[in-house]
Amino acid sequence: MRVKLPVKQCACACLLGMVASANLATASGLQIAPVTLTLQATQNADGIWLSNAGENVLNAQVRVFRWSQSAYDNKLSPSQGLVISPPMLALAPGERQLIRVIRTSPPSAHAEDAYRLSIDELPPAKVEKNKLQFVLHYSVPVFIQPTSPAQTQAKLQWKLQQLDGKKIY
Repeated sequence: MRVKLPVKQCACACLLGMVASANLATASGLQIAPVTLTLQATQNADGIWLSNAGENVLNAQVRVFRWSQSAYDNKLSPSQGLVISPPMLALAPGERQLIRVIRTSPPSAHAEDAYRLSIDELPPAKVEKNKLQFVLHYSVPVFIQPTSPAQTQAKLQWKLQQLDGKKIY
């Protein structure tokens, strides 16, 4: 047996459901700037800012990994040449914290070194009942420029063809 409901009733029910559940979800207030970091070969340290734009205390953990790619796959391994400080933090609402990124070994001579900062928002100590809580993970790329980058030639090639009276680039 099928029950047919008018469109207005369905729309009102959906709207009422969205309004009623609006206070059941809380989003993260963690903000990160900048979203990528590049250290020059002569630069030993830099930093990123974490800030809490939310209404509750935010706990986070920051880790650093060496980053490589092969065959469309990201590989993260323990970092030997980069450290961060502090690795754990608690941010009150409206507060911000500088995360220092410090190079501990000399840069490569001819190749760029790549790392990833893994920033995990930790779950709150007090869990509120009947609310969804989103705990987010951020991955920030960090690049260290080589001391003497390899000189490469530009390899841009293109051609213009005409097929059936239409230009194809």
